Amino acid sequence: MADSVSPLNDLQAAIQQDNPFNRELIIKRQAVWNGEFIDVPSINAEASDTVFRALADISQGKRNVAGVSLVAEKGLGKSHIVGRIRHHLQSSGGAWFIYMGDYNNLNHIKPEFLNILCQSLRQTGSQEVMQWQELAADLLNEALKQSCSAKDWMQEIKARIKTEPDLIDELASEVSNCQLDNGIDNSDPYLIRSILWTLDRIKALQAIRWISGKGISSRDSDMMGLPEQEEDDQMDEFERSCQILDLISQYNPILICFDQLEGTEMSDSGFSKAQVIVTLAMDLYNALNKGVILTALYPDIWQHQIKSLPQAEAVVDRIGETRVDLNYLNSKNVVDLVQDWLKQFYEQRGLTPPTSIYPFKQEALEAIGRQRATARDVLQHCKSHWGIPDAPEAEVKVEETPPPPPITTTLKPIFEKELANLDMEERLEDKSRLAKALKFAYQFLIKLKKNLGDFEIEAVEGINTPASEARYCLDFRIIGQQTNESVKIGVMVLQMSGGRGVQAGLKRLVDYDSYGITRGCLVRSKDISRSAQKAQSFRDQLLQEKGGKWVSLKAEPIKPLLALLEISESLDDYEIDEAQLQEFIEAENLLIDNPLLRKIVSRPSGQKPEDVVDEDADSDEA
Repeated sequence: MADSVSPLNDLQAAIQQDNPFNRELIIKRQAVWNGEFIDVPSINAEASDTVFRALADISQGKRNVAGVSLVAEKGLGKSHIVGRIRHHLQSSGGAWFIYMGDYNNLNHIKPEFLNILCQSLRQTGSQEVMQWQELAADLLNEALKQSCSAKDWMQEIKARIKTEPDLIDELASEVSNCQLDNGIDNSDPYLIRSILWTLDRIKALQAIRWISGKGISSRDSDMMGLPEQEEDDQMDEFERSCQILDLISQYNPILICFDQLEGTEMSDSGFSKAQVIVTLAMDLYNALNKGVILTALYPDIWQHQIKSLPQAEAVVDRIGETRVDLNYLNSKNVVDLVQDWLKQFYEQRGLTPPTSIYPFKQEALEAIGRQRATARDVLQHCKSHWGIPDAPEAEVKVEETPPPPPITTTLKPIFEKELANLDMEERLEDKSRLAKALKFAYQFLIKLKKNLGDFEIEAVEGINTPASEARYCLDFRIIGQQTNESVKIGVMVLQMSGGRGVQAGLKRLVDYDSYGITRGCLVRSKDISRSAQKAQSFRDQLLQEKGGKWVSLKAEPIKPLLALLEISESLDDYEIDEAQLQEFIEAENLLIDNPLLRKIVSRPSGQKPEDVVDEDADSDEA
């Protein structure tokens, strides 16, 4: 064994060059889905095993629905357990995985859930394609009595679609007939058709947009055989979500995870984020045919918020049917955790250390395990104590505690990582998230006491709208002074395609009296279809008669606002406070110099922007 140990000089050089613990210690949404994931399965194994047992029982017909709640203090690894479950299911299959960790509008949580459901099924499943595409393959295999993989079906569609333009229509008829033959008479034929369109690489994203109710262009609707979605006859979002869940549960049980429930946000009805979400979870529990509802909660939220709900007993009986309390790490867990983090470090460098936890000593790590440690505590300890062992005392002794680094030094890499993690193709279609980022930015400018050009911001207010109007609603009001004139700007992010949906939004944006505004501002990256005459008319009314404006939405200026919003929602995780975030934002001029924030409050030109995307032209080229 001794002969295989790498030379001490090589080990010391590697230790001096890099610290393997200088990496993200927080499991966020991206890591749950796709991120690099170091896991020690023995740590809180009972939590993930409980979920796997529940899924197995449902698959075997022993039960239909189960509720599991992970309850733990901060840092004990609730999100890590969720990530472990996701990665296991991605490699082994056997269940659909739905994950909700963003909550942008607590007043419209059911429309948000439909969006999250569609985004989750867009993520890669066990067959290395989108879960939507796995579902489409299941539908076709059952209807046509075949056993092709999703990739096989995608190749089949690609080879035939150009010469057989009615192919999806014909396949959808076969699937719908099969559903009826199986006694399932509530499947929407258009929903089935749109799911089959996800097998076409060119139209997959448009199909998912249609399912989520965001609308697609008139030409895409016609070509794909999908009706343009009307304002007045759209299916209720929760009904659509349940319809999708009913359809997919025919093939596999569903695991729906609700994470990141802590926070101070409140709905207009006075309920906390956690209370709103567990109420939604209970509704889903009651509606599911085959599945598991998983929630991750702090103990005090469970005790003081969930148990104080009017229907607390029903909630606890369902989502808290099985409660798993996560444990602090014991001495063995601590050693195993450090060993797993170091394994990759040494393997990548072709080095063999004298022990699997070198340069740490086992007795020191075991001592940490006797102190009610969390994984984050252990990793932070290793990060700060990384170095060559047995160095002369003079080289490591510190007479005084060094001052903390400037907050810009601490936050800059966090900010850059959040920027890199953003899926802008997805985010640019997420009305709620975009609006929340803009509202957050303007509220922060008030705290900074900064003006944007000649506009002095006095207040930023939400606008109450019924859930049925969530897709087309004004998002917030900016109240301020512009050269001694009082101005109330109603901001609407409207990214949906399709003339009727755009028409519905613009109709509200020009209704100044109903929404208490003096100027409407449309934030949109796409042109309005030339065939959407009523929408065009409302656009002209906004720009030419009502003194409103249209600001083009581009990825670059909104991206830093989205990243800052992510950080602001994770202050506890990053162990920073709002004052430090404010210092960083001000030092980097991340808001005051943002062109999108300035354009929204600048005086209207009466013209539409020149750099919007012409979807009609895109359709012509396709």
